[in-house]
Amino acid sequence: MDYFGIEKEQTVLTSTCDCLSNPAESIGATVDVAIGGGWAVLAALAKVVWASPWSAWGLGIGLLGLMTGGRVQFRERMIEFWGGGLPWFLRYFPFIAGSPVATFGHVVVGRSQRHLEACRPHQLIHVRQYECWGPLFVPIYLLSSAVLWCLGKRPYYDNPFEREAFGATR
Repeated sequence: MDYFGIEKEQTVLTSTCDCLSNPAESIGATVDVAIGGGWAVLAALAKVVWASPWSAWGLGIGLLGLMTGGRVQFRERMIEFWGGGLPWFLRYFPFIAGSPVATFGHVVVGRSQRHLEACRPHQLIHVRQYECWGPLFVPIYLLSSAVLWCLGKRPYYDNPFEREAFGATR
């Protein structure tokens, strides 16, 4: 198995949502597509490219963390940054203020390596969501949270993306 979780012979790629159906119904649905040989590599690369605008944003934040004494590691399909100025960023940046970790495409930034380890399964679900929704993930996530807030619900815990991530990691 390689960096992208691709087996050499034939791979069954599993997406945590069906991008072509109703977003409200697709969260949590599983779609299995059998792909063999070189097509599996192309499919995996397509997911990386589709999520790349937010991965680039995350890399920029991570590099700022490195320049302020942070560290980096590669885990599963993610690049994880922690330390340096990242605890400050996570404490004060709008929409994620107070969170111990945040995911941007294939990049996860965290306050510490311990926080990254504790939150890794949850963040991996968000990586898969970015692979499905690509550059639309953050706007749809924020729109979902805004609608939930207007309805008097909890914008974070009732958000379908978070419910999927929490549900898959319990």
